[in-house]
Order: sequence, then C-alpha cells, then structure tokens
Amino acid sequence: MMEISFTVYMDPVPKNHAKVYPTAHGIRGTQPQRVRTAEALIRHAAWEQGDSFPAGTAVKADIILYMSRPTKCQRVLPTVRPDWDNLGKLVSDAMNKIVYDDDGQLTDVRVRKRYSEEPRVEVIMTEDQGGDHGTDGK
Repeated sequence: MMEISFTVYMDPVPKNHAKVYPTAHGIRGTQPQRVRTAEALIRHAAWEQGDSFPAGTAVKADIILYMSRPTKCQRVLPTVRPDWDNLGKLVSDAMNKIVYDDDGQLTDVRVRKRYSEEPRVEVIMTEDQGGDHGTDGK
C-alpha cells in the first residue's frame, strides 16, 4: 500500500476564513501573508517527497501539529486556539494538486495538536481501504 509522509519544521498556522473585499471586477478574497507562507512551506515539502495519489483514490491522513508551548503554560495538551479544524484545513488545502488532485479525496482524517520544543507539522497518508465499516456506513 502506498504511503506518503513528510515533516515541515514550522509553527503551525490556522487557515481562517479569507478576508473578502469588493473590487472593480467583483469580490476578491485573500489570506494573511503568514498563512500564504505556511501553505507554501507545506506545498514544497509535499512536492519534494515526490509521490502522489491518483485522482479518485480515497486517502486516509494523519496530521500531527506540534506547536510551541506558550511561556508559563502548565497545560499538557493545547486545549486553546487555534482550532484543530483550521490547522487541518491549512494542511489539506496546501496539498491540493500535489499529493492528491483535490482534498475531496480525503475520506478519513485525524488531526492532533501537541506541544513541542521543536514546532512542526507531520503528515502521513495512505490509501483508505474502508475496512472499518460496511458499504452502507453502519
């Protein structure tokens, strides 16, 4: 079974809703520079690993986000913002057209937030065989 994995050494950044504003040619949306930079780092690492899933392949992803622990923080796990879904969205969107044709191919995703002295994003993906349920989803 094919596996794609890579690590990006960076402080994870959430991908929130784009800032939307009107232009002479319609509505336009943009992300902050830190989000664009983070996506570029993830895209580069995904591209560098050199493999991709064929279009239409169901993909299972395990995304582990290691964040810097705030000063004087006593928590064992990061139970505060940024939200796990916004962090996961940054990673899944960054891999579009590189690791898979579209993030709609993701059928099983686990996103974990952790603290670490070495901030990073770890991604492990395999083909989803769908063995955990019957074909009717029960």
